This record gives sequence, structure tokens and C-alpha cells, in this order.
Amino acid sequence: MRTRPRVRLPLVVSAVTACIAAAAAAFLTMLDTDRKNREPTITQSGPGTAPTTIPVRVFNIEGDCKSREERVPACSMGLARDPRLKYDTDNVVSHRVWHDDILNADCVLYDGDRVEDETGVGTTRWFRVRIDTVPGGSAWLPAVRTHDSPALPTCA
Repeated sequence: MRTRPRVRLPLVVSAVTACIAAAAAAFLTMLDTDRKNREPTITQSGPGTAPTTIPVRVFNIEGDCKSREERVPACSMGLARDPRLKYDTDNVVSHRVWHDDILNADCVLYDGDRVEDETGVGTTRWFRVRIDTVPGGSAWLPAVRTHDSPALPTCA
């Protein structure tokens, strides 16, 4: 009669421990919220060159506004003057944007005023977008108003 070789208990315990450690590391990596390790490096522009921008598409959650071809004022959205101040009518530039507009963002701010969309999804993340028609040449789009998440440097 053949006898089965016995697997040593320490070997089994080590294998199980390694599997649990690997699963825990993968889980913690998915939950990681430390932005410092993921922030893109700011690249300096050379003399006479414009800073790099990345396009972001405006998203309006309102179904009627997404399907309209004409730009009705009720479907427009304002861009903030200062992302750290309350996002209300006293803190928007005159330039309006609509669903599917493309804006050029040059950096992202993570600690702005918290803004929520109509479903309660909120964020404190804002994109600085270049708008030639406003004083200073830029305004701020709350990240909740786009589905894009471009790799941009952090705004100073």
C-alpha cells in the first residue's frame, strides 16, 4: 500500500500567508488616495512657448440639455472665477459652456469648493481652463461637470 507524502504544515501556512498578503496589497493599492504619488510632474515651457493644455469635454447630466442641438441659456453652465470660493452666481465668469463643449485645461486643483451634481455626486477637484474672452484668460470647471480625468499638473 502506498502512503501519501505529507505536506508540511509550515509550507502550507507560508503559502496561505503569501496569498493573503498579495490580496491585501492589491486591495490597498485600489483604495490608495495619496495623490502625491500620482501627480504628474510639471514640465516647464521653453521661452516663447505656451503652456501645455489638454482638452476636456463638458458634461451636463440633464437629459434634455444633452440632446438639444440649440444652445438655450437654461442648459448652460458657468465657470468659476475662484475654485476655492462658494460656487454661485457671484463667482462665475461671463463665458457660458454647454454639454459637449471642449475646453483646454492646463492644471487641476484638488482642494476647491465642494460641488455636487443633480444626483449628489460631488467633488472638490477643479480644472483650470483657458478662456480668451475672460479677464485673466482662464476660469475653473468643476470636475463633476466632465467625465474626463486627464493627467495634468497640480495648479500652484
